[in-house]
This record gives sequence, structure tokens and C-alpha cells, in this order.
Amino acid sequence: MIRNRKKPVGPQLTPRFSSTDGHYYLELDGLQPGPINHGPCIGDVFPDRVLDLIGDRIITYFKIGEIRFNVLAVTKDPRIALRADPDAMVELENEEGKRERWTKENVLR
Repeated sequence: MIRNRKKPVGPQLTPRFSSTDGHYYLELDGLQPGPINHGPCIGDVFPDRVLDLIGDRIITYFKIGEIRFNVLAVTKDPRIALRADPDAMVELENEEGKRERWTKENVLR
């Protein structure tokens, strides 16, 4: 059976947020001529500020009827810190178990 898939309406953009030199966070949007500077980013405020920006973007697009969003966070592997902590063996085993389940699930896809 062949399905007719609707073509995406409008340009597809993938914004990315990054902390640079601990002073600014930038939005890298392929539809813009360069990075968008959203202001200072000092200390641990980066995740909160990015969440605010993403929330604002979702609200803006939701108002015009667009409700499809994907969010991906690239983080450090928690197993690195857990391996260094002898009191974190249970947490490390949980993380290793997740990886084993993910591997099995990915084979099924």
C-alpha cells in the first residue's frame, strides 16, 4: 500500500543553542545569515534560558497551527561520573542496563 505523504509546509529549520565562552548563547538557524545572539549567559543559567526560548518558539508556532516539535539534548554520558564514584554502583548498573535495552530496541527498528 502506498501512502500519500503531505509535503512539509514552509521551510524546515533546525535551531541549535550553544554557550560560547560562557558569555552568550546563540541560536544557529539555517534560515538566518548568522548566529542570533540572545544575550549574556553566565554560570548555570544556560539550560533555563534555552528552555524559555524553546517554550516561546513552541507557543509562537502553536498559535499558527503547527504542533510538531522534536527536542534533542546532547549531554555528557552520566556513566563517566558514576564510574569515578564507588558509592554509585547501583546507578551505574542502571545506566548500563539502559544501554543494553537501547541496543536491543535499536536492532528491532
